[in-house]
Amino acid sequence: MIQKKKKKKESVVVRRRVVGEVDAQLIHKAHKPTPHNTGRQGEGPMITGTTVMMVVVLSLAGRGVRGFLSISKRALPTQQRLFATSATPSSAGTQAARGPIQFYYNDVFHVDMPEGHRFPMEKYSAFRRQAQQRLYSLPSVAFHPSPLASLADLETTHDPAYIQRYLTGRVTAQEKRESGFDWNDQHVNRTLSSVGGTVAATHAVLRQDTSRTPAPQVGAHLAGGTHHAFKAKMEGFCIFSDIAVAVNVALRDYPDEVRKVLIVDLDVHQGNGNAVLFQNDDRVYTFSMHCSENYFSNKQTSDHDVEVEPNTGDAGYLALLEQHLPLAFQNSNPDLVFFQAGVDPHISDRLGRLSLTRAGLQRRNLRVLQFVEAYKSKCVVVAGGGYPSDSDPSSGPYGDIINAHADVYVAAAEFFGGGSKMVPLLR
Repeated sequence: MIQKKKKKKESVVVRRRVVGEVDAQLIHKAHKPTPHNTGRQGEGPMITGTTVMMVVVLSLAGRGVRGFLSISKRALPTQQRLFATSATPSSAGTQAARGPIQFYYNDVFHVDMPEGHRFPMEKYSAFRRQAQQRLYSLPSVAFHPSPLASLADLETTHDPAYIQRYLTGRVTAQEKRESGFDWNDQHVNRTLSSVGGTVAATHAVLRQDTSRTPAPQVGAHLAGGTHHAFKAKMEGFCIFSDIAVAVNVALRDYPDEVRKVLIVDLDVHQGNGNAVLFQNDDRVYTFSMHCSENYFSNKQTSDHDVEVEPNTGDAGYLALLEQHLPLAFQNSNPDLVFFQAGVDPHISDRLGRLSLTRAGLQRRNLRVLQFVEAYKSKCVVVAGGGYPSDSDPSSGPYGDIINAHADVYVAAAEFFGGGSKMVPLLR
């Protein structure tokens, strides 16, 4: 019987850095990270006009992070579809030998929120529609409604009594305050689908189909990222932890394929629930990079915490990511990566306080995807937070958050989807 070793925790407090903004339109996947110990295999909005290409070299924050910047303009179809399958010359490559990339969305489970409620429920359908439109012409990307999580899957992570209490409406007034949600059937269905979609995306990247076609390297849920839920406690708009449940399902159902899991949590808030849920599990490495002054409950200890001071901006944030993300991959050498891609570090987010631009977040996303590819890991992407400072759908801040969320999924699909390997960086 193997005795578990107590994991060494790493915590970093980062001082404020000079804010710098990079004027780029597209970033090319050029500087590929070099993994230290691996053994596994592993485009954005279409804009009307002719293709123009400009290549330059980027050096980020003096750390030698290099990439190519490109400007690419193409025609945007006037209609969107859920499943694009037509082959194109650009589809030849990594994804051509794999099954279609599976994206799940749960905005079909509508919740009528009280007027003025601070949770932006309508954003999910908005960024899902944008992602579908922008990925219209990419081959082999499928969108599916999220299934509801099963009781057996929930019980891999959460206390059975707590699960039953929530499902049957025996939620206390204090729990409602701490979660930020009331209780009703609409909320139950959405909560279960928030977990079910992430679990489904996890199966999609690990399960081979009957033709023995290799599973895609990436899958995604256009929701989820509920990282504040504990074993028997809800808080911060999180009832159950979709990532934790999906991790435990993967470890249960795919023991030969998944031995080490890395959670990369780049939401502006600490992934406190997941830190506690996996604090004694050496198979799971938790990495959380978040604002140092944005805790709304007790600070927890992840395997690797990076605290970023308010108003750090693009250049400082990306330099920190370049310093710490390689360590997370090196220390975990993951078979499976969960990317909690919260966009609340954006300057237009009312809770974020880190002052990142859209371009900065897109560079962040790309860096994570580059490491996933270098380590030949499978990857599941989830939405995380994003709270527009103006809730009016016609406002600039609302549009900024929708664009930032959609960028995450477009980047993942195009990076691993056999396309031109370019990630859009549009203002």
